[in-house]
Amino acid sequence: MYHPFSNFVSLNIMNSITLPLSRIILLFLFILVSFNTLHAKEVLTDDTKVSLLTCDPGGEIYSLFGHSAIWIYDKELGINEVYNYGTFDFRDPKFLSKFLQGKLLYWLALDDGERFLYAYNNLKRGIKENVFLLDSIQKNQLYHALKTNAEPENRDYYYDFFFDNCSTRILDLFETNFGPYYIPEVSSKTFRDLIHEYLEGRDWTKFGIDLIIGSLADKVTSARQQMFLPEYVPRHMSKAKDADGQSVMNKGTPIINHPWVMVSSFWITPIVLFTILLILELLVITYDPTKKWLRTYDTIWMVIMAICSAVLMFMWTGTNHQSCGLNFNLIVFSPLIIIWLLAKKFDKKFRILNWLSLLIIVPYILLPFVKMGVQNIPSAALLITLITAMKIFRSGNLKSFRKWV
Repeated sequence: MYHPFSNFVSLNIMNSITLPLSRIILLFLFILVSFNTLHAKEVLTDDTKVSLLTCDPGGEIYSLFGHSAIWIYDKELGINEVYNYGTFDFRDPKFLSKFLQGKLLYWLALDDGERFLYAYNNLKRGIKENVFLLDSIQKNQLYHALKTNAEPENRDYYYDFFFDNCSTRILDLFETNFGPYYIPEVSSKTFRDLIHEYLEGRDWTKFGIDLIIGSLADKVTSARQQMFLPEYVPRHMSKAKDADGQSVMNKGTPIINHPWVMVSSFWITPIVLFTILLILELLVITYDPTKKWLRTYDTIWMVIMAICSAVLMFMWTGTNHQSCGLNFNLIVFSPLIIIWLLAKKFDKKFRILNWLSLLIIVPYILLPFVKMGVQNIPSAALLITLITAMKIFRSGNLKSFRKWV
């Protein structure tokens, strides 16, 4: 292994025969002290504060759910460090493709505490501090575990929104080092319920997320699972007990105060828009389907449906996002719509087209039952099915529907 003093040592040993004995001894002591200083573990004082920092949500999509970090502060040793599991590289040339595939690397970063607090204060995002109730041995054990985890060979991980993120890693770190905690269970909420708490006034964001995430999001969560959201980490860990029945952290206090500004809903919500389009569909139901503007409108609608279907299929089968699997929204955005568009262009006698139409429309009947017991399908998506069914019925040539074999 290379050592920074290796060349210096070898050079002086070779010349030692010409040096006075006192200088040789001083040189040996200097090298020994330097070596031990480089390799000794820094020991925290009894007054070191180890805290959880919970940051308020921001306005950007990646910060809507807040953030968590661990703060190590030792005034005597001059240590003021924040360990942050939520770091990723925007500059990666393959950032978008890796993010979509669930293959974007996140890592544990070491930040200066003062700079971290200043940045969040500048963003007008509040921070709450909860001090962990650790003895001196535990503080040092945790500190050195963080140091080890922050090494380049250990720091990277693949982010998962529900099961492996900046918040879940904090509980994992503590239970890995200090054993499992007893965390009281709470009233039942699903993953989707928890997400919705942060999406008030963001109707289109909520609609998009509800389309992309699948039925896993409708599973009832345990207290541990709820800690994928930063705000729920102190909520549950402040009630947790270790193996000796001792509390894990205090109740917490705000150290940066900024009001959490709620976003006002835009009046054209998904429900409003698709209700208007459904009324329009009812108004034109008797129109001649060969009219150019109506044919163009129907084609654009079905192409958008096909694109949505392709995206949902990709997020389910082509990525590592567990939350996007088993997505019953694919009943709404049926993959058969892609084939239907091709059949509409080439099947002039509607023989294949009409059977495809039936296979697309009939499963829509199941959606109310899916919504009640399997996956919370967005209400706006139910309106989309009605619009799509009417367009398929009209585009398939009304007369041909009576001649099915």
